[in-house]
Amino acid sequence: MKNQSSQDNFKKNRNDRLKESVKPSIIFLLIGCLLLWTSYLVRPHSPQDDAFLSNALSQAAFILLAVTIVNLLWTLLGGDPITHILSDLENSTKLFYETLERSSDLLRDSRKTGLISIFARRETLPPGHWVEQLRSATKEVDLMDYTLFTWTKGINFEQEILNLVTRGVNIRLLLMDDANQYFGSFIERPDLPNIKIIVTQEQGQARLLLEHIKTQIDAMKSKPSGSFEVRTVLRGLTASRICRTDDKMTVNTYLYSLPPASSPVLIIKGHDSPLFQSYQQEFNLLWKLNVPPSQVKVVP
Repeated sequence: MKNQSSQDNFKKNRNDRLKESVKPSIIFLLIGCLLLWTSYLVRPHSPQDDAFLSNALSQAAFILLAVTIVNLLWTLLGGDPITHILSDLENSTKLFYETLERSSDLLRDSRKTGLISIFARRETLPPGHWVEQLRSATKEVDLMDYTLFTWTKGINFEQEILNLVTRGVNIRLLLMDDANQYFGSFIERPDLPNIKIIVTQEQGQARLLLEHIKTQIDAMKSKPSGSFEVRTVLRGLTASRICRTDDKMTVNTYLYSLPPASSPVLIIKGHDSPLFQSYQQEFNLLWKLNVPPSQVKVVP
């Protein structure tokens, strides 16, 4: 596409220059022909006649005709190549500085916000991004999703969680409760009438696996140094998929018009960065709002 555009611009510029040079070239050609005809008329008729004027006029005519014809051919072939190279270099340099300026703005904003990468669609993330981030955790993991089904159905999720807990990582998981009044907010769509049933089934499968993981951890002979806790969101709404491992966070925003795989993804780093704190606050608030009844302290 870029080469085609350059060729089109080249042809357009060549045609414009050709149009500009046609009229003066015709005039110079006529003048050259007139000089040549004049030199013929004043040619000497005998060896004794002076041939200076005729020779001067003919030489001037040939020079003028030659220069005019060469100029036309030069223009037809694209004009002065050095001029074009310098022009292209100037445009490339200008584009480079504009790109550099935009990049500088992005770097400055990245330092301010903590955003280190952004993807227009989740499906364009590098393969294995989620599991690699999960495995990289050394202290804490926070996972929040609508159902956590996409986590539990792949990447050998059960074993990865057991390995993390054994290594001393504290894990918190949040998923929507199907009794939440907002459960259908992102999945009740007229064009997908069966999606809510499917999501509800997926959530049920995910919860069964999470309960199985919890049972395995509780049954370990030696108490692991890490922890594993799951809460369902009965109050509030999980409007993003959050994967937080220590000071790194991947956020997949939920959009009603698009499936999660086609929605944007933000990769954020740094506990102190504003974006990190905003999403961490979201997770912590939903976690606090949805304490299981068995953990609620009753004040006499």
